[in-house]
Amino acid sequence: MATRTTITLEDDLRDQIRLEAAQRRASFRDTLNDLLRLGLQQARRSTTKGSVHMIPTRKMNLRPGLSYDSTSKLLEAIEEPRRS
Repeated sequence: MATRTTITLEDDLRDQIRLEAAQRRASFRDTLNDLLRLGLQQARRSTTKGSVHMIPTRKMNLRPGLSYDSTSKLLEAIEEPRRS
């Protein structure tokens, strides 16, 4: 169902829509509706791209005596086998 409404377009937008309508060989109204749909789809995609997805955590089973609180100790433990 279509609803008739009045909107105020800035001149540059009106001209761009007219040009697009002429290129498509479509009416101003159909072109405006298509462009609004495309813009809304793009807006929805851009908002969902930035959303945060939670990743489940899991136990890392560090060797006894190691902790994530000391990165330098972790690096030493990783690099030790290479030194020998």
